[in-house]
Amino acid sequence: LGEGGAGRVMRARQTAGGADVAIKVLAAGPEAQDPAAAARFAREIESLKSLRHPNIVELLDHGLDEKLGPFVVMPLVEGQTLRVLLERERTVLPEVAWAIVAEIADALAFVHAHGWVHRDVKPENVMIGSDGRITLLDFGLALAEKRSRHTTPGMIAGSIPYMAPEPIEGKEVGPSCDVWSLAVVFWELLAGERPHQRAGMQEEVAAILAGARVHAKKLGRGRVAANIADLLERCLSLEPTKRPTAEEIATIARRAVGADSKEAIAAELALFLAAPSPYRARTAARRAAEQIAVAKERLATGDAFGALEAIEIGLAYKPDDASLTELLAKASAAPPAPPAPAPTAVAVRTGDAAAPPKRTIAIALAAALGLFALGAGGVGYAMWTRLPTSSRAAHEPAASDVRSSAPSAVASSSASPPAAPGLNEPRMPFPEVPPLVLSELSNTDTPKPKPVPKPGEPILPRDMFQSPGPEGWLAEYEATLKKNPDDIPSHLGKALALLALGKTDAGLAVLDETEKRFPKDALVVSTRGVVAGKTGDLEGAEKLFARAVELDPKEASNWRNLGITRSQRGKTRDAYVALLEALNRDQDDLEAIKELAAIYGRTGKTQDGAPLVRRIAQKTPRDPNVWVDLSIAEADIEKSLDAVRRALALAPELPRAHVRLCVALSKKKAPEAVGACTRALELSPKNEDVYNARGLAHFAAGNDTAAITDLDEAIRLAPKVGIHYKNRYIVRSHAGKLAEAKSDLTKACELGEKEACDELAKN
Repeated sequence: LGEGGAGRVMRARQTAGGADVAIKVLAAGPEAQDPAAAARFAREIESLKSLRHPNIVELLDHGLDEKLGPFVVMPLVEGQTLRVLLERERTVLPEVAWAIVAEIADALAFVHAHGWVHRDVKPENVMIGSDGRITLLDFGLALAEKRSRHTTPGMIAGSIPYMAPEPIEGKEVGPSCDVWSLAVVFWELLAGERPHQRAGMQEEVAAILAGARVHAKKLGRGRVAANIADLLERCLSLEPTKRPTAEEIATIARRAVGADSKEAIAAELALFLAAPSPYRARTAARRAAEQIAVAKERLATGDAFGALEAIEIGLAYKPDDASLTELLAKASAAPPAPPAPAPTAVAVRTGDAAAPPKRTIAIALAAALGLFALGAGGVGYAMWTRLPTSSRAAHEPAASDVRSSAPSAVASSSASPPAAPGLNEPRMPFPEVPPLVLSELSNTDTPKPKPVPKPGEPILPRDMFQSPGPEGWLAEYEATLKKNPDDIPSHLGKALALLALGKTDAGLAVLDETEKRFPKDALVVSTRGVVAGKTGDLEGAEKLFARAVELDPKEASNWRNLGITRSQRGKTRDAYVALLEALNRDQDDLEAIKELAAIYGRTGKTQDGAPLVRRIAQKTPRDPNVWVDLSIAEADIEKSLDAVRRALALAPELPRAHVRLCVALSKKKAPEAVGACTRALELSPKNEDVYNARGLAHFAAGNDTAAITDLDEAIRLAPKVGIHYKNRYIVRSHAGKLAEAKSDLTKACELGEKEACDELAKN
């Protein structure tokens, strides 16, 4: 039936009764003479003698055969391992994963209660029978309580990707190690990969020891309940004493499944195994209906945010459900209750006890608009995978070439001035985001347009102040200053309120006086930096923010404003460093996350920056432009489509959302792509990316003539974009227009498309 490094398992038939059983013997070859293998075999027999449980493989007999050596007889389980299941399905619904984990945890709780540790919990060692029954296998590494629980130096027993940090480091092994391993299996069932999975084993071990992984709440695209995400986080704690017991896991998992017996769990799993696709469809419909009911109830009580949470769960199961999409629009349009304070609000109350910390008055410079600077939100992509032959199969669309309207931010280190003094590269605070390479970032990129107020407009917007507005807050600040003339936040608040009211000279005079009185106060210096930035003096703003950092390096807003200003000035490398410093101090700084995501987009690392955009979307779920940005950043086409549909549910007529939908559907070669692109052209009639995408959609549908017409228009609108020439080359080649196709190939090469140049060189 199978063979591993330590043993072979064979089907056999009992002479008494004729029942089929499984017999395990030592592996053939040198392993049969290995004392360690023999000891492992003996340990499995010893452990199974004392462990009788419905979810643990049963020991029927054991002995020593003259030819085969030691053997173990066990019941034959007709089914598959979880590894086989994962290879076929990749992931399972949370409902299925919970049922599986409930049974494994129950078995482990029994094992631990009897003084044993399994030490090798992994998908290969869990069988799921055709009847839905879960069986924990392979107790060859099981360790009894009376034995040494420390790993022998230089030796690691178990499967490293599923192993807790303690045995890897040679520390004490206990039941909490099995809990860790079970959590890794649980995670893999939900996500299709392990929590610390990396390309190489050494990298994965380093990630395990450092706890470098995404948070469990990001799993399952919204379908993982908060209590399960919390459970996974506890199970994967680097501190063994903080992990729950297997018994606790079993209790939580059974509660999540809603089954009160092993028979009920097995029956549910059997239904899934018999027909996975119909089971998924039924479960998705049921769960979506449940969340629709919850959302309606919460909307009726005015809880729009709670309704959005339910809708998000429902959409994770059924992304195209019309009722959920309609509810999303209603919930998004509902007024928030209570309103969250704006990040730029000045909210200083009177009285010493009521005065907020200094940081409350710090103003965030506006982060980049349109995170990835992709015009109307489209992405030009090429069909290029290999050069055309006589068959259409050679013209499959490749991954998108992300093209930004911003100039390249990649330059050699010699082309850029050195980083600002004292700024060493900090760590990336989000493990799921690959860090950029400093030597590939430039400090001489094209600056952004300076934010200069229009004549007659206030330097600061009125809406930066919460109710009662700048007039009301001005009165509050002046009242506070009468009681406490040295209250720095009130001096600054008064100045900002005057600026928001259009009283520029008076506001600047208050700022000047405050700076003279408190020249070494970081908040004063930072506020001056904000005002300088708002008036277009970015060089002066950068100097002021750098000084604020020197005065108070622990304050995240100082680093954030410094990073945003440097980014606006084209100092991408120094901006990246400053933003990381800010986020290492405050991982929830939304403006810093936005600007960091913008840098990833401008430097061609859009997909690497996708986790940043997901964070922004979580914090601002009602902003349709953020969902469009997330759609652009997502590498997975289905996730990309989910995101842009969220945008359209929030803003049905948003042009860049329609452009993005067109491009994504074309890339997917979906039949509805042509219609979506035609609608996008009604809203954005001069968008070359839409013509490019519709041309590729026509080509996928077999209409070369229409494809060439659209690509002609894309080239007319953007004659210096090589992608369009590459695509027209492929279509013209397929249509037999070889001379014109070669002309396109030559032009694409002239515009810097390397593949086109390589093909020309061959000819």
